[in-house]
Amino acid sequence: MEEELSQSSTATVYRAFEPALGRRVLIKKLHPQMTHDAEIRTRFEREAQLCAQLEHTNIVRVFGYRSDPELTMLVMEYVEGESLRAVISRLGRVEWRTALVILNQLLKGLASAHSKGILHRDIKPDNILISRQGEAKLTDFGLATLEDAPRLTRQGAVVGTPAYMPPEQISGEPADRRSDLFSLGATLYETLTGVSPFKADTFSETMHLILTAELQRPSAIIPDIPPEFDHLILRLLDKRPARRFGSAEQTLDELRRIASQYLVPLDPEPVAGLIAEAGISPAVRGEATTSAILKKKPKTLAYIAVAAAIAVIAAVMVTQNLKSSRESFSPVQTPIVQTRDSIPPSAESKTSVKTPSTADTVASLANLISKSPSLETVAPQVVNLVDSRPLLGEAFTDTTPSISGSGWFSITCEQWASITIDHTSYGVTPTLSPIELSTGEHQIVLTNDQFPSPVVETVIVKLKDSQRLHIDLLDYFGVLRVLAVNPWAEIFVDGESQGQTPLAKPIILSFGEHVIELRNPDFPTWRKMVNFTSTDRTLELTVDLTKISDEVGQNR
Repeated sequence: MEEELSQSSTATVYRAFEPALGRRVLIKKLHPQMTHDAEIRTRFEREAQLCAQLEHTNIVRVFGYRSDPELTMLVMEYVEGESLRAVISRLGRVEWRTALVILNQLLKGLASAHSKGILHRDIKPDNILISRQGEAKLTDFGLATLEDAPRLTRQGAVVGTPAYMPPEQISGEPADRRSDLFSLGATLYETLTGVSPFKADTFSETMHLILTAELQRPSAIIPDIPPEFDHLILRLLDKRPARRFGSAEQTLDELRRIASQYLVPLDPEPVAGLIAEAGISPAVRGEATTSAILKKKPKTLAYIAVAAAIAVIAAVMVTQNLKSSRESFSPVQTPIVQTRDSIPPSAESKTSVKTPSTADTVASLANLISKSPSLETVAPQVVNLVDSRPLLGEAFTDTTPSISGSGWFSITCEQWASITIDHTSYGVTPTLSPIELSTGEHQIVLTNDQFPSPVVETVIVKLKDSQRLHIDLLDYFGVLRVLAVNPWAEIFVDGESQGQTPLAKPIILSFGEHVIELRNPDFPTWRKMVNFTSTDRTLELTVDLTKISDEVGQNR
């Protein structure tokens, strides 16, 4: 054992030397309060097994693990270099050609992980390492789930770092490959410009920016960035997953086209130069990498800051609801980033690379730290944002309108939505305080980019009355859930690809007739006509393509 590097709310991190193979490794040891929870150990073991399969140059490798009530730990590759966060902090930003090379490497690592069904869920500059050889590596792969273990038992819990979180995660929808691409896009934007696209003073403001803000083109900040690179970045950051690139491979194709157009070689030499510019020794470089990724202060303080911010927001909202507010809610107009086209996800590689067994190494290293003390800390509790939304704005029924001829109105939504009332924007649900409206009829339009069209409702405001409208957007659309397809298929609705099975999130469709197709090149296309109505809104599919070869015509 060489050194204890850091402690966080979930683990202690050590640097160790493995004599048998003559190499340094990183050990991440869970705290006892984590290891005594069987559910957490089971999740840890599953994640470790998955991550051990990720044998790729651009992913920090997991060599082995141990999981039992006495000691639960990971043994990982130790990388000498710096985090991308440290590079940006030191240089201010990274020149676009070098950033293109870094992105090329990260996309290759991400494509390999996605091909095995593993999502990162917390891509950010802190979780990217740049080695002395110029290799960009993703680290903490699949471990975002573990880091948030105390919160995962609650529906709608937030996983990931706020400023890099995709809109669908904020609204409580399941993440998929395109969610990782969004986080990678936010990371690339900051790498190129030195400015985080969604950074704000509070957690609530950060979420609002992610959901509604129109992004400035990177070239508007750094003029030498070519327009083709602008387009790639903004497409990764589209708020609607269907408008992003469908996969890391598709993004790579566009990146390579840009590199070819501008004669940019994709070798790692310019990336290695970033580390050489630091003018520090390899040993210090290695320590800087580890501390940048895993040290206690930034990560722990980040969680505490998030929890504190949410607590302050909740306190302010309760105070506002309890006193007689006489101010109208200020309209906010926030246009949404849009792109013109989308590319359907392509089938991904199914090649699996097995990592050699390291049971002896793990046992040896476990013996080194079995007597090491661990920090007894409890992960900060974070407010369940999704579940708490309907509660906001409840305590205002005694409020008296401030002007004659008006009433009060509040809106909550099961998902989230931008609010427009009589062509005036009022921000995003839930309303933080009641909206004062004149008496009479008003048209309310709720817009969520993950749904095919806005939801329109008409309400009547009565004099000095307080009302609340609670909306579940799913009540206004058809919901297609593809539960299982054997062996696999690409899903098409009305000729447009919706992704490849397994598909974690439901497909939201407008009422009316739709043609559903399941396509696998080894089998005939399965096809079904579906009519969604207000009384028949849901369809769940379980299809075995191996058994329908002779029956495929029945669904035409």
